[in-house]
Amino acid sequence: MSSRSDYHFYVALFATAVALQTIALGATAIDWRSDLEFLRSEAPKAHANLFHDLTPIAFNAAIDDLEKRSSGLSDAAIVMELNKIIARVQDAHSGLDSVPSALRSRFLPFKLYAYSDGVFIQSTDKAHAADVGARVLAIGNTPIDEALKRAASVTSASNAMTLADFAPLELSRADTLAALGIVSDPERVSLQLQTDHGLQTVEFHPLPRDASGAPEEGGFWMYLGPAPGSDWVDAQRAGPRPLWLERQQEPYWFRHLVKENALFVQCNFVVNRADLAGMLAHVGMRAAEGAGAATEKETLAEFFARAIGYAEAHRVERFILDLRLNGGGDNTLLRPVIHAFIRSDQVNRKGHLFALIGRRTQSAAQNFVNLLELDTQVTFVGEPGGERPNMYGDPAPITLPSSRVAIALSTLHWQDMGPQERRDATTPALLAALSSSDYALGRDPVLERALQ
Repeated sequence: MSSRSDYHFYVALFATAVALQTIALGATAIDWRSDLEFLRSEAPKAHANLFHDLTPIAFNAAIDDLEKRSSGLSDAAIVMELNKIIARVQDAHSGLDSVPSALRSRFLPFKLYAYSDGVFIQSTDKAHAADVGARVLAIGNTPIDEALKRAASVTSASNAMTLADFAPLELSRADTLAALGIVSDPERVSLQLQTDHGLQTVEFHPLPRDASGAPEEGGFWMYLGPAPGSDWVDAQRAGPRPLWLERQQEPYWFRHLVKENALFVQCNFVVNRADLAGMLAHVGMRAAEGAGAATEKETLAEFFARAIGYAEAHRVERFILDLRLNGGGDNTLLRPVIHAFIRSDQVNRKGHLFALIGRRTQSAAQNFVNLLELDTQVTFVGEPGGERPNMYGDPAPITLPSSRVAIALSTLHWQDMGPQERRDATTPALLAALSSSDYALGRDPVLERALQ
């Protein structure tokens, strides 16, 4: 996230994926009316500007409506309705922060991705290996476009690209699908697929819960492809892994593309390497084992000084900075990095400095994009970013007193681009998007566009 001092990382990931911390369920019934009144009173105080998009009338009407219906809803259904209310704030940093394990939706053994040509199964378990890479036409009897629209109602997002990033992930959760009316039975979820062999309907069953009641995740992962170390099957079936997906758990690294005389530099986290493990642990992820051991204490500023120094020494024609997988971190680390770019006459030239961005470029990574736009000769390539240039961030939780459900709310408004900035996203000068066939064949059209 955007932060001056902490690593409350990927609250958007929490709120959307509902991959949340565990809190114990009490034996007594939850007083949802008191919780809703607490939310009504405290959310406007806690958020930097809760009503930047959502009006007070709409916010209070949503709470009134849920209060009237709460006696006829299950606890899990009420949590889903809370998610809908907070999603209407249109702030990716605000959303559910912790809920009881028993109220978390179970995972289905597949992960979906919205490519430029539709929604496809990007990874799945071995039992459904024949279905990986298939296009999804409908879930149950709900057309995929309508399913995405309903998933968007419970997805904390700042713009359309955040929705493109996270809403498809909601469709991999059985109980969420049932709560949204996409399917009638969460125990048996059918997907209507377009495969190489024609139209098929395939049935999936949710993964079980572990001993604590938390849903098992299988090979589900927030990045592209299956989780590292899992036995899930990936839709990429040909060719080597493209550069940008080789080292998704690495905070930062670079490679000299000698043939193209370009330096490919990937920054996946705005963090000092020594702090990466703690940041990832906060969201239930682990750094790659042994990754970057030789430079384990190298700070972000030191890394970029080394990368820029290498580019100058080898007089590379293109410096290509990849921020497509960067969901944030600590934006206070960025100033010396930008200064290093400004000082380099070799790197900081129009047509020679490129930044690759996309839907996952969010939070502190958006601060990075802002500073590049303001202070360097960068050319952006890819798809629009997943954050508004001026964003709400630095979330802190409020805890509903009866249910103990915690809701994160942004406490600061970052205005890097000035108070008159109204864009929903940074849009690249050179647009390029990933298709399902690009992914299957290991192609990277965004990097190819920057190298042209």
